[in-house]
Amino acid sequence: PSGDGHVHVPTLKSETLTGRDGVLIGRSPYDKPNLRPFAAGQVRSAVDGDPTAGFLDQCVAIQYSFNVAQKSGEKLAAADPTFFAKGILIVVPDEMWPADYAERGLVMSAEDVKCHSSWTKGKDRVTVDTSLDCVGILQATEVFAPGSLVAVPTGEQKKLDGDFDGDTVIILGDRPRLYEHVREFDQKEQARGLRSLKPPKSHTPAIDGERYQFSRASQILAATQNVLETYTSLQRNFLAQPHEARQWFAERAIFGIYEGVHHELRRDIGNLLNQDQVRGQDIQDTLARARHEIEVARHPVAREMAALLAADLEAWAASTHEQVPPETVESVNDANDANPELSAALCALFAELAETYAATPQPRERVQLLLDHYRARIDPRPDGYNPDDLVESANNLLSLGIKVGTDAYKSDTGARLFMKKSEELQRLLHQTPGLKSVPYVKGLAATLNQGRLDVDATLEDLKDNPTLTASIMETSIKLATEQGILRNLSARQPAAEDCAMTITLTREEASERARMEASRAKEAEETITAAALSVATSLRTADIQVNMPHLERRLRSTTSMTDQLTGMSAPTGSHVQLVSNALRHVFEVPDKDFTRAFKAAMLAFDEQGYSEVSTTNWFKMAKRTFVGIQSVLTTPDGYRFQLEFHTPGSYRAKVDNHDTYKGLIRLNQQAGADALEQAKAVELAQRARAVCSQVA
Repeated sequence: PSGDGHVHVPTLKSETLTGRDGVLIGRSPYDKPNLRPFAAGQVRSAVDGDPTAGFLDQCVAIQYSFNVAQKSGEKLAAADPTFFAKGILIVVPDEMWPADYAERGLVMSAEDVKCHSSWTKGKDRVTVDTSLDCVGILQATEVFAPGSLVAVPTGEQKKLDGDFDGDTVIILGDRPRLYEHVREFDQKEQARGLRSLKPPKSHTPAIDGERYQFSRASQILAATQNVLETYTSLQRNFLAQPHEARQWFAERAIFGIYEGVHHELRRDIGNLLNQDQVRGQDIQDTLARARHEIEVARHPVAREMAALLAADLEAWAASTHEQVPPETVESVNDANDANPELSAALCALFAELAETYAATPQPRERVQLLLDHYRARIDPRPDGYNPDDLVESANNLLSLGIKVGTDAYKSDTGARLFMKKSEELQRLLHQTPGLKSVPYVKGLAATLNQGRLDVDATLEDLKDNPTLTASIMETSIKLATEQGILRNLSARQPAAEDCAMTITLTREEASERARMEASRAKEAEETITAAALSVATSLRTADIQVNMPHLERRLRSTTSMTDQLTGMSAPTGSHVQLVSNALRHVFEVPDKDFTRAFKAAMLAFDEQGYSEVSTTNWFKMAKRTFVGIQSVLTTPDGYRFQLEFHTPGSYRAKVDNHDTYKGLIRLNQQAGADALEQAKAVELAQRARAVCSQVA
């Protein structure tokens, strides 16, 4: 560390220093702008006669570990404390050793002490110079030749999320335009006042209760789950999106991680729902915790969801104390009149829940519905959550996942839980409207080498990308174009509409968008159908009987899609795919082979380059209005299509409910529906559930 606010650079590291231009110092990982700008006056070098840099020129350094027992008397006693330290030590020549420390063989920073036998409640490092008489093992884990170290100001190193135990940094002193660009970027970031999230050091105690944990099996297994790679990819893709896409993702990503039902409360309510007869007192026992969830929630929609859960639990408990007669149309109307008004924000984030909730009159069914759509949060809540800035919260979450993956091999950081959460995050990212590809990947080198870089398209991909990487790449492309290295930018036509804006589609607009969806589906149909037929053939080869009863009706009609799109809130840009089932294939498989066939089919599609976006298993849902498994896949080019997997029984239910589904869609699209229409929607939903309940 440098205590004077300057960077001190030895001769060996001074090749790029000009003495006139600013210097950049960087440190991996680059999950954030990990380049720090230093003005030329802040840099001192041995070439210019700086004494500190000259000292670094002469001295060998070691990265060390120190396992030691601290003597309290002349001899070591059994009760004497032990500690472990690691960091960097400079081997100071005898003639330069300070006289004040003549009796000392080793001087180290208190920050180097990582654990101490006396730290039973928390770290308690010494804060003044302390003399120790120790017996232990000092091991040099790495040796650094003279001139290998640089001294960096403590504050700047912390901004890089680094410390002083051997972190590697890069020094760039001969890139003046890059320096200016990073300096301007840094000023904007500092003006925003965003703090860096460096999660606290994690550890797994060796002693659990009264037992000593000898094995490191849990850490070894956790390190093999690719948490680091998964979250690194998630963050790279997330940060590459325009602001509207990042906001859409962030608004939904916080649920099930930062916000949600406490997992123990969710489990206990689930146990009650699985019982045929439930006592009102048992439900009342969960009410206090459910009400506490309202206080714990920090996001407005989370508080609303918690309030709904508490209210429905209270209503369920009350209903167990009285004999409730069978529902009549009038009671359905009364129940709907008492329905709480769901906020627009909740309806936008949980559209399927909002649609079904209003048509579900019984409190027990509503509780089940809430648990089906509102996942458990991580408890205790992870660091980095700011309900007033969800984009920052999502980025902090992904940074935390990277940290969890990085530390998985050495401590129990929750790698399994984060890996499970990553599956939903990946599906959510694929569903993000207007999802952009990441332009700065390794494959770009081959594209440049072959002269195939589309400058305009690449700059369009970089537009609204907030990362330093994108900013530098954009500046470099423009500079290369100015210098004639790349072809000039083609004239661009101003966009007629802002693609980030959304509108509510009228019948005419929905019809136009439906024709676009039909055209896209027709273009992709031949290749996807060939893949589906080959999958069916592979299943038959495995002695699985499979039918494709909708093969002749695999393309949805424009009328059907127009009905679906009418009244939908959609981006104004025509490039956004709004319908994921414009092209769909249905597989019907006997009950005995169903699970095996589904897994084999999904694997076969994956081997052909198709990626799973989402899968909904309706068989597992209570009070279902549909039965079967629906999966949305995407082609390598990003086109989404749907697969349905049915047993003979579930396919019959789908056919029998066809007209019922159409009626529900029409009623749901009617704004301001009166009580009679609401009652009719309830009746149709009950009719669909009755048909589905016949399927095992």
